Amino acid sequence: MIDMRRRDFISGMAAFAAMPPFVAFAEGTNCAQSASVQIHRNEERQSELLTKWNEATEAVSQKVYGQYLRDGGTRGFKALEVLEHAFEKVMREVKETAV
Repeated sequence: MIDMRRRDFISGMAAFAAMPPFVAFAEGTNCAQSASVQIHRNEERQSELLTKWNEATEAVSQKVYGQYLRDGGTRGFKALEVLEHAFEKVMREVKETAV
């Protein structure tokens, strides 16, 4: 059984391996729906996504981020919602993928 906590996922590199939700974040669409969309990476697109990510994460205070790590409540911040969807996607794929 996989026992990964949200905090371990968010603070590790696994969160950045789950990049498809960034498409939803950048385009203002539904994160859960876009989590299955494959990203065709290119430098310009990555730069655009990272700029949007940086802007959104700057809006989240340290206090709110600390509370999020403890209880998982996104409090309406899009960046935190993206992390939640990434966590859910990784956990779902880990459980469903046969090796």
